Amino acid sequence: MSAESEALMQQFRQAVYERLVNPGTGSQLSPEGAIEQRSVAFRDWRIATQNANESVELAPDFVRHWAVADLTSWREMPSDRHDIAAEDIFQNLSANV
Repeated sequence: MSAESEALMQQFRQAVYERLVNPGTGSQLSPEGAIEQRSVAFRDWRIATQNANESVELAPDFVRHWAVADLTSWREMPSDRHDIAAEDIFQNLSANV
């Protein structure tokens, strides 16, 4: 992995794990903001790896942790925002081929 894609993967990992490891701490993002942060981090990493002709495959365990992080954020949201978050989560996971 190139230095750029490795750095972006570290940012993506941090975005996925910060709420799982330390719920209620870390980033002061709203649950929706946290979902968006993970989505943007994934997009940036994917673009960098594709531009460098590197594999864009994620480990299955990491994808599961990402899903758990998104669902954890979803549960923290008011119920009237769930439909928006569900669409964002679907888009995040659909982007991971």
